Amino acid sequence: MHWNIKGIQDSRVNQERRAHRGEVEQRKNRKTLFRFGDQGPEIQAPPLPLAVAEHIVVTRQAMSSSVPTSPTSPTSPSPSSSAVPIIRPGKSILKKPPPPQRGFFSLSTLSKLLPPGTGSNNAGGASTDADDAVLKRAHFILPQMSTIYPISSANPPHTPNIKEEKRNIELKEAERRRRIVRSNSTGPLDKEEDDWWGMDKVETFYTECCASREEAALPAVLKALRHAGTTSPRSLDLSGVQLTTDSVSALSDILTIEWGLRKLVLRECDLIDKTLKPILHSLLITNTLLFLSIASNRNMKTPAFKLIGLYISKSHTIQYLDVSQNALEKKSVEYIVSSLGSAPPQNPGSPTSPTSPRTEQPLHLPGGAQPPSSLLSLRMDDCSLRPASLEILAHAVRTSPLRNISLRHNRINATGAVALALMIKDYPDSVP
Repeated sequence: MHWNIKGIQDSRVNQERRAHRGEVEQRKNRKTLFRFGDQGPEIQAPPLPLAVAEHIVVTRQAMSSSVPTSPTSPTSPSPSSSAVPIIRPGKSILKKPPPPQRGFFSLSTLSKLLPPGTGSNNAGGASTDADDAVLKRAHFILPQMSTIYPISSANPPHTPNIKEEKRNIELKEAERRRRIVRSNSTGPLDKEEDDWWGMDKVETFYTECCASREEAALPAVLKALRHAGTTSPRSLDLSGVQLTTDSVSALSDILTIEWGLRKLVLRECDLIDKTLKPILHSLLITNTLLFLSIASNRNMKTPAFKLIGLYISKSHTIQYLDVSQNALEKKSVEYIVSSLGSAPPQNPGSPTSPTSPRTEQPLHLPGGAQPPSSLLSLRMDDCSLRPASLEILAHAVRTSPLRNISLRHNRINATGAVALALMIKDYPDSVP
């Protein structure tokens, strides 16, 4: 009897293949739910056959009928015949609501503000130590913070002679200051040159002022101070020295001292209103300067010439002023000529010529009127004066005590010539 071994092997292989295909078909027909992580994608298998799905629904209904349901729990809806998903809890994408805000004056906050041991054991806050839990008080004893000055008839705030008393006090203070700056606090003030500071002392004082301001002393200023001792009257020539705000501070200190300075030349010093102000203020303290030159300072603007006008009106000794080679605008000319004032009235027996010697006037005229300016010569060469500026200058110069004026290199045209003619006219405008 012969066995067909090859046929038997083929039948076994075919059976295994059919079994494998059946398992694959069963896997495809199963409904599974794959979840990758907490937030991964969900993959739903294809629906089961209708017979299998009906069997699963019948089984679940039987199980739900056997388990008693609570009256509060809602009944779950019947699953669909097409799919039965497996629900698994995951993370919600909704944000949690914010916690409720606590008020500032809450119970916990008040408990922190109160001293320890004052907390109440009861809900209403009633405790046996309620009388002891009181706030402490602090008492501050302050001195009298106001001063009352009663008005007395024996010492009234204003008297008819109050102005004269103030003037006497100012004169005494000015005399005391002159004695201090001249290093003579006891002797009389008859000899002026003997009381002046020596140039060596002035140079040392300038060096000390620079050291106190942590500034280096300018060699050009030291050289000019040494040369000033050889001139008579003493003159300080600082032409070409670039004066800054820091260097002017030390220079203005030596100008407050009386050392015989009568002439000051500040030509081409790059002056502005901020550097010119302390210099003019120091010159008014001694009030002895006769000659001042601020020519060729192109950076000076209208505020600087306003300071010059104030200096001319307050100084009683200045006689010569040089403002040449500076661009003078109409407003700048107004500031300069406004300080000239009017000439004093002539005596009946004196000549009416403008070249006659000017009589000396007291510093304080009757009735509180201010004295005229002491300026006698004004130099305004190459100042780019326009006809409007010349007209203002002509009306002011004609009635002022000014004797000499220089207007060279100003390119005066025909309109400006009319102003010059008005300036030099020596007869009154109308006959009485």
